[in-house]
Amino acid sequence: MEMTGRGKVTGFKWFVGTMDDGKAIDSGTIFLESALKGSDKESTGGGKGYARGYASQPYRCSNAAVVKRIQHLETPFSAELIIESQTDGRGEKSEVLIDIRPLIDAANPAGRPDEAKAKKAA
Repeated sequence: MEMTGRGKVTGFKWFVGTMDDGKAIDSGTIFLESALKGSDKESTGGGKGYARGYASQPYRCSNAAVVKRIQHLETPFSAELIIESQTDGRGEKSEVLIDIRPLIDAANPAGRPDEAKAKKAA
């Protein structure tokens, strides 16, 4: 099943090669901004904690080519994401990012945050 969504890309990485054990690797990861569940909790054990703000969450890509297409862009940037939900048929489910389409401002095609601010101020 494919799903389409939008998100803020905060980082990415890819690797293509062979490991020392001979295993071939073709992988990519996109990091998307995710809101932290706001909480101010006390545990039954007497501990206390707090969370608020945003963090980056990794999404596995189908291969390195997904990441290579956007590696020239500065982060962060907004993008449309195509995610495929996969299952092993026994209850294990995973999501794989199969395509990413940057939503780029025409005034800032490289996606550089500082350039967009400078052009808007001018």
